[in-house]
Amino acid sequence: LTVPKPGPYRVRVACMDEATGKIGTAGDFVPIPPAKGAGLRMSGIVFQHDLGTDDHVVPAFLPGVYAAGQVARFSFQIASNGPKPKLERLEMRTRLFRDGVEVWHSAAAPLAADTKKTEGYFAAGSLEVPKGLDPGKYLVRVDVEDKDAPDTATVWQWAKLNLR
Repeated sequence: LTVPKPGPYRVRVACMDEATGKIGTAGDFVPIPPAKGAGLRMSGIVFQHDLGTDDHVVPAFLPGVYAAGQVARFSFQIASNGPKPKLERLEMRTRLFRDGVEVWHSAAAPLAADTKKTEGYFAAGSLEVPKGLDPGKYLVRVDVEDKDAPDTATVWQWAKLNLR
């Protein structure tokens, strides 16, 4: 969605399952902060909770709850106030925190993104939940950096992740 100016917005979504005809709706307030400078911008992180393994459906324990060894897939959008960043220069790191302490981090990897969007990129990532972590509430931080200008072109975003 394109918004005309910064501020709070109420976003509502409805979708229909064509196979069953069932309709679902959701809504939330989304704050759009004012952009400062000409650097990278990053949207919020959306997890795509997998409920299946191969062709077998595995019921979820609770929505948004992952187990050790499970892959947590997510997506987000990257944009810039200035010129569109070059995709080949962007890399991503993922970090996992518990009670303010970093308990895991990934190595830097090239950003995987859809290049069709003209004003930014829709990007995707994943993290395999490390074994040995205690169940509970964690925070995921996704960092995106322009490797040609690491001091001035780094953005990050936080999301909640629950482990069972």
